[in-house]
Amino acid sequence: MLGWKVPTACVGETGPHIQRGQMFTREQCLTMLDATLRRKAAELDACISRPIPDHAAAAVLSLAYNAGTGAVCRSTLVR
Repeated sequence: MLGWKVPTACVGETGPHIQRGQMFTREQCLTMLDATLRRKAAELDACISRPIPDHAAAAVLSLAYNAGTGAVCRSTLVR
């Protein structure tokens, strides 16, 4: 048993809206993922000052989803 301490749902959603034992439908998971990715993309837009190719933007968004937007925005990758 891994003993995860952070309640996590769907494909990695965390936060105060996620409680242990909650169940979500596929549609609820997709809705949460969409909202999270849109929020993180907007946050990244504020810290990335020049255009990047779509494939690079997708990779940076994935990194922000997993590591956090703050960490990405402070990273040497963005600088």
